[in-house]
Amino acid sequence: MTDTSKHGALLRTLVGDVLENPAVAEALLIGFLDALSKHYPGEVVRLQGEKIRRTKRIARDQRIAAAVASGDAPSAIARRENVSERHVFRIKARRRSLTTAA
Repeated sequence: MTDTSKHGALLRTLVGDVLENPAVAEALLIGFLDALSKHYPGEVVRLQGEKIRRTKRIARDQRIAAAVASGDAPSAIARRENVSERHVFRIKARRRSLTTAA
């Protein structure tokens, strides 16, 4: 049986080292890429992951919808929320389709 508290402490230390020292981050990245190249054949490995957590994305989209509802300009919303204007318009259209469907 493994001691998860030790793993958590080790992970927190490692993340702290990575954030504080770019050389550590580079060494980890090189090690990670080396492991990928040994495990997967070929020249390209495509990875996909979330840029932001689902809960944060939902909260951001709710803030955008509220700003759209209050009449804020899409360009101002996009700048404030660090998204494209197109994303603001998507949320606006989604909101409009929900209100017309009801």
